[in-house]
Amino acid sequence: MKKCPFCAEEIQDDAVKCRFCGSDITNGPGAHAAPAASKQVDIGNPRYGKKKILIGVIMLLVGIAFASASSNGAKTLGGFLIFVGLIVLIYGKIQHWYNNK
Repeated sequence: MKKCPFCAEEIQDDAVKCRFCGSDITNGPGAHAAPAASKQVDIGNPRYGKKKILIGVIMLLVGIAFASASSNGAKTLGGFLIFVGLIVLIYGKIQHWYNNK
């Protein structure tokens, strides 16, 4: 057993890649590669967050209008629109917040 030069975890003597940090381990001196860089998450264009918030609000308002109707079909559709509108609104708000931090 030997220690990884990057994370100091114990790895097998024959290992060529650390199973803990993902670094390439070679037998040559000074030939160690740096650990793999973490990928950044791209959550999309910041304008789309504002559009999703607007669409969510519109869906909520239309859902409330349908939910106050007298027929059962319209009430069901209104409840569905309210539910989906809330999901779109929350996702848009998260996207807008993430892109503006």
